[in-house]
Amino acid sequence: MPSKYLKYTKKTVMPIISSAIEEDLGAGDITSLAVFGEENPKAKARIIAKDDAIVCGIDTVAWVYGLLSKKIKVKKRFKDGQSVKKGDVLCEISGPAIQILIGERLSLNLISYMSGIATMTRQYVELFGKKIDVMDTRKTHPNMRLLQKYAVKVGGGKNHRMGLYDQVLIKDNHIDILAKARNITRRDAAILAIQRAKAKYARKKILIEVEVDDEEVFEAVLKEKVDIVMLDNMPIARIRKLAKILKYHHPRTQIEVSGKLSKAHISGIKSVKEIDRVSLGRLTHSFKIVDYSMTIE
Repeated sequence: MPSKYLKYTKKTVMPIISSAIEEDLGAGDITSLAVFGEENPKAKARIIAKDDAIVCGIDTVAWVYGLLSKKIKVKKRFKDGQSVKKGDVLCEISGPAIQILIGERLSLNLISYMSGIATMTRQYVELFGKKIDVMDTRKTHPNMRLLQKYAVKVGGGKNHRMGLYDQVLIKDNHIDILAKARNITRRDAAILAIQRAKAKYARKKILIEVEVDDEEVFEAVLKEKVDIVMLDNMPIARIRKLAKILKYHHPRTQIEVSGKLSKAHISGIKSVKEIDRVSLGRLTHSFKIVDYSMTIE
């Protein structure tokens, strides 16, 4: 995915933060208001790592507190992409106590969530090595895709299409619907779909990818060259066979492998030299959050 589609900036993230604060705060932090009243003393806090991890989302802490109070200062000790060990201090926060407490959970949620994705992505990047790109998918949490895909990049992975608008991906459902609508074979439906996509988007330099799930669709991508071919949910022996045939006919076509990947499957994929990339939905739907905590000095 071209980097221009991943716009992770304060301007693009602030609507997410603003909505999250509204969700959590409602009419006010009634506990802190009861405990501190008009006093609202000054406080200092630190966010501490309770796991070894890859840091991601550290800027969101400053963005959260910047929205809550101009009197709060956030001093960052790490940058996104850096490794932290259990016990490391990510940042120091100082300012009015009520606002520090209001932003505590949201700040921790954001960096825990994003660091979890970045950490898992880094593990897979190291597992597959430099020759195979680790890609994400559209299997993201609603309205959180920007944060999730940014975290994948921080972890060393690459972004697949950002949405339905920036890359063509012809899948089995597209082919099945077209085949039934025109009463033709899946092979002919796949060829027609590719030809239509080329006619519409070739001049705009939009990538065209096709999901291959059977011999008919594979025959179609051999006949009609595309940018990327996704071999979905296939055993290694079949992937090895199809990848060699495809690269022989279309050396510049990228080969992507997708589906549930066991450790044995991963080892097999690494042994197929023709594979260019893997796409993993688990990066953004099955990650484990990183545990951070906030302590008051």
